[in-house]
Amino acid sequence: MSNVLPAPGPLELSGDTISFPLMFNAGKTIAYFHMDYGVREDDLADIITSMGTRYKSIDGTQKRERSMVDETAAHKFVMEHLKGITPVAGDPDLEQMKAWLDKKAHVKSRIFREGYDRIEAIDDDDSISESNGSGVLNLSLDLDSETTTITARRWLYCPDTDQQMWVSIDHVMTEATTEDWREYRKAVKIYETGREQTIVLKYGVLAKLYRKNIKRLDGAVINGQTCTEANKKDWVERVLLNDKVFVVNTQFDRTALKNG
Repeated sequence: MSNVLPAPGPLELSGDTISFPLMFNAGKTIAYFHMDYGVREDDLADIITSMGTRYKSIDGTQKRERSMVDETAAHKFVMEHLKGITPVAGDPDLEQMKAWLDKKAHVKSRIFREGYDRIEAIDDDDSISESNGSGVLNLSLDLDSETTTITARRWLYCPDTDQQMWVSIDHVMTEATTEDWREYRKAVKIYETGREQTIVLKYGVLAKLYRKNIKRLDGAVINGQTCTEANKKDWVERVLLNDKVFVVNTQFDRTALKNG
């Protein structure tokens, strides 16, 4: 069963497959890589630990770059979790597909970078603004809210509808406590070399913060049921580690930005 339901349906977290579209030949050819969705956090942690996040100061602005220092773990992961490739010429079986992919190191890297690790945030300016337009801090905007929403989206392929689409999920998080901030700061280390910063993350800590503070998901279901706090144990481990890390980083980055 595919994870993606027909648009505009939500993402089904109980599905066993997630499909990533990749373009080849300058956009003239597209292939869909169908991957096993039943992935343990530890499997992904080994890979994203090898991915460095760097910020370079260029003409006074910060440029964010992610690079994979050691691609061995990502390549092994992709080979182990590949379930199929479509469309392909002829009628190759899975082992033949893997034999082809095993010779294409750059494609294996792209499947991870452009699939699992390609997550984008959708900013709602109103939800993160604390100014009333006069330069005076408006404290009333957050008085009635004990949560913050991080909208993250992925570009996926839905075999059921033969469509590519942005699939957005709202991760509704409780506001971080003082203790959460302590844990987050211990999990994030910044190393500076000249104009370049390298950020090293403890992904287990970030995943723990996600599990603690996530209240519900809007835009995702588990076995057809909405993902709420009441059935959290059924779906929270189905959220990919990449998404957990992305959401927690975005939440804390936004809070730091708002509070200067």
